[in-house]
This record gives sequence, structure tokens and C-alpha cells, in this order.
Amino acid sequence: MEWKRELQKAAREGNVVMGSRKVMSGLRGGGGKFVVLARDGAHYERLHHYARLAGVEIHEVERGHDLGATVRKPFRVSAVLVVK
Repeated sequence: MEWKRELQKAAREGNVVMGSRKVMSGLRGGGGKFVVLARDGAHYERLHHYARLAGVEIHEVERGHDLGATVRKPFRVSAVLVVK
């Protein structure tokens, strides 16, 4: 899972956008490197659709808690966009 390592590095460096609303805005504004979506997250289908339209690589995890742990946050995260 190379994308997990890259996601963790980008989170440490501050090159990520977290949260469904901010990710949606980022995807509308030109996208990023890749997006990670939690299947149980808010607006999952809409974010998936915007990511496909933007041509951004999509990765999925089962739960928002798992995604939050991956980016070292003590809360659930529904979506993360890596911008650089």
C-alpha cells in the first residue's frame, strides 16, 4: 500500500486537505494528486463522482476512523485530498 505511506508523508508536511466540504472544493478547483475516501463518510458518492470528473486517482478505506488514524488525527475523517 504505497499510497498510505505517501498520504502519511503528505499529512506530516501539511500538503493535504481534510473533510468532505474542503475536499469537494479542492476537486472542483482542479484536483490534486489523489484522494482517499471513507466509504462510511459524508457525501461519499458525490466526492467519488467529483474525483472521477477531475481525473484524480481514488483510494478507499472502509471507515472514517481508519482514515483518521492514518493521518494521525484522533477523530474520524471522511475524505483527504493530497494536493502536492
